[in-house]
Parts: sequence; structure tokens; C-alpha cells
Amino acid sequence: IIGCDISHSMLKIVPKNITPVASNATKLPFKSNIFDYVFCIEVLQYIRNLEEVFAEVSRVSKEKARFILTMLNPGFLPRIYFRNNRLIFHSLKDVKRELYSNGFSKINVVGAYYPFMRITKKKKDINLLQRMLINSIAISCESG
Repeated sequence: IIGCDISHSMLKIVPKNITPVASNATKLPFKSNIFDYVFCIEVLQYIRNLEEVFAEVSRVSKEKARFILTMLNPGFLPRIYFRNNRLIFHSLKDVKRELYSNGFSKINVVGAYYPFMRITKKKKDINLLQRMLINSIAISCESG
């Protein structure tokens, strides 16, 4: 298991069973077609150009590799505070479009999360207030 982060301070706290690698998500220091699974957890809010990240994930992923990512929910109620902190709220539509254009398929929203609690209901069953309190969305897809 390899854990990448641009922050050296974050890499200092990874568990012992994870190999830390300092890296930018848009320029991964790995050979092409080597990973069966890639996880991108709460990274997109720091990235303006989604295409660069997804192209790089596609490059390092084997054929039919699973790509799991989480992103900030664009409908999250306190997003005004986060925008003042220069975080980027990408729309789900834009994320899906960029995933498809970079060769990913079988794109599914697999979960929505309150802080510290997973929501297992289908989206249509979650009321408006709950949707505004969900801080992250998880997406699963497969490389081409």
C-alpha cells in the first residue's frame, strides 16, 4: 500500500503498513499501468483542473482497475465558509464528465457521508436538510 500526499507533515503520520510518497496528484511518480486500486480521498477540493488528476490516475491504473474517490458535496450547507478558505466545490456533473473523458466507466455514486456517519439511504430518500449537511460524496468507477 502506497500513500501519496503533497504535504510532508501528513506523510509523517501514515500508519506503518503504508509506504509514504511525497507527490502532487497531477504528477504521480509511478510507472504506467501498475495499480489495481487507486483511492483519491478528499483531494479534489484543492485541484482546479480535474482533467490533470484523472488523466494521471488513468495512466497509473491497470486495465479495469477500481478508482474510488471522495469529494466535497457541492450542496453542503457550510460551503460558504469553505469557499472563503479557497476550497473548490466541483459539481458531480463536472466530475463525471471528466472521468468519462479520461476513459473511466461504470461510474457510480456509492455513498454520501455526514461528518463521522455514513448515509446508506438512496439519494431520493434523503431530505433536503440532510443533503445540505452531507459533507462528502464517494464515487466508484473503473479504468478503461
